[in-house]
Amino acid sequence: MTVDRRHQFATLDGLRGLAAIAVAILHMPRVFAGFTVPNAHLAVDFFLQLSGFVIAYAYSARILNGMPFRQFLWLRVNRLYPAFAVGIALGFPVALAALRYPHSGLSVEWTPASLACSTLQNVFMLPAFGCGQPETIFPLNPPMWSVFHEILVNVAFFALVPFLAYGRRVLPLIVVLFAVAASYAFMRDTFGFGYGWNDFLPGFVRVSASFLVGFAIFKFKLVEGRRSNVACAIAFALLAVALFLQLNNVAYELFAIVGLFPIALFIGQANPSNGAVFWLCAQLGRTSYVLYAIHKPLYQLAYGAILKFSPKLVDDLGISLGCAMLAAIVLIAWLLSIGFEPPARAAMNRLRWRARLRRSAASPP
Repeated sequence: MTVDRRHQFATLDGLRGLAAIAVAILHMPRVFAGFTVPNAHLAVDFFLQLSGFVIAYAYSARILNGMPFRQFLWLRVNRLYPAFAVGIALGFPVALAALRYPHSGLSVEWTPASLACSTLQNVFMLPAFGCGQPETIFPLNPPMWSVFHEILVNVAFFALVPFLAYGRRVLPLIVVLFAVAASYAFMRDTFGFGYGWNDFLPGFVRVSASFLVGFAIFKFKLVEGRRSNVACAIAFALLAVALFLQLNNVAYELFAIVGLFPIALFIGQANPSNGAVFWLCAQLGRTSYVLYAIHKPLYQLAYGAILKFSPKLVDDLGISLGCAMLAAIVLIAWLLSIGFEPPARAAMNRLRWRARLRRSAASPP
């Protein structure tokens, strides 16, 4: 992940890309001939641990030195919104198709009123409140629930940085938050919660706990400048085991979140010494968020088209269809990360600057 300070954690970039690919496979079950990544929903917890580490690395000192909240929030929204907007835009035709073909399983069940209500809120990065879709707060693109929670956690982090600056206060807070999240998870028999209105608050506790794990690693075990292909390989192996192991058990999920993920994050601070591996990890990191934002609606559109025009392809091609579809979506995400995200962020900055100039010109001398 590239941060404001001049250092790149390439291994962590690569880990984030691997986690995003795992989530994409999880959300494409019908084209992978039964193969799935049973613990890919835990990628949210890993993303938040990464976010806690990177946000603390990039912004802690700046916040303590007087960085305005408005500037911090704008930087986060500017980072997240372009890919988010693409995902919501892709989700809209999926919703229209589901509205045209109800009970198809392509998306949630829609009415014209619920679609209008959800669109007017989701497009502004707001959860769909009062829209008749209680099962997910972002029905146009369900994975975006975690992005909204991340923004909430970022806001809380900004407010609590002076408190968290004293490292001894972090660990008890992590223990309390994980105790609450784990209690709820054992009642639900899974850590896969937080995406709907019924478990909104437990979801916030879940992501907050993982975010603080990343912050704690930054606070106590920050390592810069190390290079090791072995460390890179171990970090990837740990994350792959955590996500891909064919074991679906809430106790194992907790072990992965509080054990395997923090170790992978700590070891992953070391960059690969091989130039080609470094480049590949950097590209995975660049692609990861866009992939996370667009994979589900792109899959829904592609799968819906296959069912409409050539349904036999699913059985004829089997897992090959899933691999080809995944490769295409990853490629699209990579191209968007290069050709769309940077100019979109620049355009957002220009619009903000022009708005500030207009306000300045309109104010009395």
